[in-house]
Amino acid sequence: MKALLSILLLIPTMAMASEGYECHFASSYNADGVKIDINGQFSQVELIHKGKKSFYKKCKAEKDDFGLLIDCTQGLTDFMILLNNEVRPASGGIMSSTHDLFVDIDC
Repeated sequence: MKALLSILLLIPTMAMASEGYECHFASSYNADGVKIDINGQFSQVELIHKGKKSFYKKCKAEKDDFGLLIDCTQGLTDFMILLNNEVRPASGGIMSSTHDLFVDIDC
């Protein structure tokens, strides 16, 4: 009985495990890319684009049939990442009218 209780207590902890990705995209700036830290249903994203860094906290992270959708859209900011993390290396795309950025990414 204690073993079953221990397993049941560990399941939520395992579901909230964090994942991290460091991805790059084709650009005239060599350092352009994105760092993604996912913790449960939320993520933090650091975007480096045209030599500028943008940070997004508390982005929504949702898994669906197509992969992992990270939605940082808030107010006037439009920034989303679709990531297929079922393949290695992970890949996907960034869609953002805020940054005028619609690119494929490789992690």
